[in-house]
Amino acid sequence: MKLTTKMIAGLALIASPLCNATVITHGNLTTDDATQVITDTTTGRMYTRFDAFNKTYADTLTSLLSGNTYDGWSAVTSSIADEFIATVLGLGSTPCDGNVAYGTACGTISGWSDGNFGSSYDSFYDYFGYLGAASSPIGLVEFNSNGLVEDYEDWSTVASLDSYPTINLLLYKQGNFVSDVPEPSIIALFGAGLIGLGFVGRFKARQ
Repeated sequence: MKLTTKMIAGLALIASPLCNATVITHGNLTTDDATQVITDTTTGRMYTRFDAFNKTYADTLTSLLSGNTYDGWSAVTSSIADEFIATVLGLGSTPCDGNVAYGTACGTISGWSDGNFGSSYDSFYDYFGYLGAASSPIGLVEFNSNGLVEDYEDWSTVASLDSYPTINLLLYKQGNFVSDVPEPSIIALFGAGLIGLGFVGRFKARQ
């Protein structure tokens, strides 16, 4: 396929703002301000950003059903939350593994800033909810503005979660796959590759 000057210019315009996205990495997790996912660069697992949506518990479960917005995703459980914590800290294990005491300190993220993985609640704390024990079905993971991560096992009820509209259940999608929301870096590289092919074709045509 021959790329015209207009096509190359169009691809450059698409790639340019994506290349300028602010990429944030903590441990093995990375995200940016142009997508709605947090990616585990080791396993390919993806999580929703903390501010990806503001839904009630019931609406979140509905969105997971076949054909709905988050079809193929699952709500994070206590064990998956533990893995998220270890991954963001860049550790194999943390004091928060398993069913731990309420408010257990898991560790501190180096270089953390409030809102890095999506803002929630207020300017000092970010949270995500997860499915816990049947007695208190919702747990919370708290990210302090100084990077301290704490695990609140058996935090409270579904009603309590719904009373904080900016605190969401964290969702995840397992395995190595292409995101439903295209990764900006991938799109930018694709665009740059097409631009390069255009220049090579033009150079050969002149020989």
